[in-house]
Amino acid sequence: MKQNIRIFIARYKFIWLLTSMILLTLSAQAQQANHEKVLQQLDEVITKKASFRTERETTISQLKQQLHYATTEEDKYKLCNELLGLYLHYQADSALYYINKKSEYALLLNKPECHDEIIINRAEVMGVMGMYNEALAELQQISPSKLEQEKLNILLLTARTCYGWLADYTIGHDAKQKYLHLTDLYRDSIMNSIDSGVDRNIVLAERFILSAQPDKALPMLNQMLTTSLDLRQKAYIYYTLSMAYEVKNEPDMQIYYLAQTAIIDLSTSVREYASLQKLARLIYRHGDLKRAYSYLSCSMEDAVACNARLRFAEVTEFYPIIDMHILKKKLKKKEWLSYSYYAWEY
Repeated sequence: MKQNIRIFIARYKFIWLLTSMILLTLSAQAQQANHEKVLQQLDEVITKKASFRTERETTISQLKQQLHYATTEEDKYKLCNELLGLYLHYQADSALYYINKKSEYALLLNKPECHDEIIINRAEVMGVMGMYNEALAELQQISPSKLEQEKLNILLLTARTCYGWLADYTIGHDAKQKYLHLTDLYRDSIMNSIDSGVDRNIVLAERFILSAQPDKALPMLNQMLTTSLDLRQKAYIYYTLSMAYEVKNEPDMQIYYLAQTAIIDLSTSVREYASLQKLARLIYRHGDLKRAYSYLSCSMEDAVACNARLRFAEVTEFYPIIDMHILKKKLKKKEWLSYSYYAWEY
């Protein structure tokens, strides 16, 4: 009797183990198929990048025409602000030009309240251009207590972003820790300043992820995706989801959400982004050299066009590694073809 029970238990354990292995395999295959589908969508978006750029350039040309024929300084100021928004993550030098034009019209309008807005705008562009210390020096000219709520929120978000970029860019341990600490302080300020909304929730999710609590961030982020969002907000949520899955060490899900972020970045003609080059590194580790090379080439082209120094540095740091692997692969193929030819002749 006891022997029969032992045999039954052993068989049960074996079946349970086998079932678990099958389910895990099927789950992994489903995840891989899922991210393969989104990567194919991303590949298609990359092939259409020029047409998306044409759409943005058309909108920019139309606004420039309106600016040319505008008759009041107030209309000119508003149109320059729209052009700044279109150029900010697309072509930083042009964004800076329209900030300077805004400054000219603000003086003519005699609206001192525009002064702080222009300083924040200039800091945003300098951040995109990799001039982080200069951007923060601009922000330090402003007294936060005198700002209206909307401008204060933008100032805090800009400072948080600049310190985060400085931390990413800094190699020295002590300096990196200093900038990470300042980034955290600005996250706290954002949490205290903004009562609710997407920006606050993303910052809270980031805090959970950075404190190794991604499972607290995931429900928040997924819930936000069920609400009404614009494309930029959706891109930020996708990117934050990729960070959560990076901490959870789930590369397939990380690939999926980085690809979703990159699709929005490229289809909206954003040229300053982190999604595609980060995705290229993951794809490279999965052995997909062709895609990794394509994604890095696309990222480099956009970083140069936008004058986004940090993004260019990120790409050029990794680009030679993939380039060398592709060269080695081609040489091996050439050697194999030569060997096959001589073996056939022999």
